[in-house]
Amino acid sequence: MNILSRLRNIKSGPVCMQLRSKSYFKLFQKPSEEKYRAIDGMPQSYTLIYRNMLEKYLRIGQFASTFSLLSIGALVIYKQKDLADAKINMSFWEESPKAIKNEMSLYVVALMVIAVGLQLASAKMPLRIYRCKEKYIFVSYTNIPLNITKYSEVSSNISKLPADGIVPWKNSLYEVGNKSRIILVENYFRTPAELNEMLGDDFYSKFQ
Repeated sequence: MNILSRLRNIKSGPVCMQLRSKSYFKLFQKPSEEKYRAIDGMPQSYTLIYRNMLEKYLRIGQFASTFSLLSIGALVIYKQKDLADAKINMSFWEESPKAIKNEMSLYVVALMVIAVGLQLASAKMPLRIYRCKEKYIFVSYTNIPLNITKYSEVSSNISKLPADGIVPWKNSLYEVGNKSRIILVENYFRTPAELNEMLGDDFYSKFQ
């Protein structure tokens, strides 16, 4: 009996290892277009032409900024009287020779600005773009934390904005429907031709 059980374990060993390796690699496997289409509720007639490789980082940023804003809100409610009277406890910074009045308030405001900036930046970077002929559907976060929305536009109403300002993404700004300004990374398109077709034939004439 012991010999038979050992033989069974030897036979099942490689199979178990193979199953474990497959499940391990599934964690790092990129979702297929069909899976994305099912997640976004898109019909079969639409093709995925753009996928943001920073989606996971944007989600982490959304979680972090949402948690920060909630924490700040709880702190403001808890310390409402002290914040209103500008009498924040400075004992933590008393040993520092460069401590300034209401230093905690400055840190809170700075954290709020960073959190709001993360929310706004996440909303301007579409997660995915689908195409059906001349119609494009954009899937992106909104200014409301962890909320995803979809909006559509035709190619004639999508244009690249001239590089302006000092922001790092000034060369990646696009306008959709004369309303929304978004950030697109050219390398995230399925092919360079998809970007050119989306912008239309008169794209290069505007920048010559």
